[in-house]
Amino acid sequence: MSLDFGHAPTHISHCTYLLLQNLMCTANVDIYTHYWADAQLNAFPDFSVNHKCHDFDAIWRWQEENSVDVDEFAAIRKPHDAAARVMSHRFKELFGWYDSNPDDGSDSGIIG
Repeated sequence: MSLDFGHAPTHISHCTYLLLQNLMCTANVDIYTHYWADAQLNAFPDFSVNHKCHDFDAIWRWQEENSVDVDEFAAIRKPHDAAARVMSHRFKELFGWYDSNPDDGSDSGIIG
């Protein structure tokens, strides 16, 4: 699989937005207690409480065991009767898909 780094800024922006969306949708709303520290005039937050860590190695193993092979995924094609979401004009142009998928030139698409 080759990477075209010409699309890197868009790809990075997309991935960063997904990370932001994940943080916003699963934000930690735990209450942080505070304690007095000898070098602080104000109370200092105790960040060592209320943590529920996940076993990242277990998550990674699950992903490795259950993910679809990249080549198999790339070979999947949309069924003829499947509804398609509209990509923005800019997204189509960026990836070179506009010529085969013309639109009205607006960026009102759901994707991109």
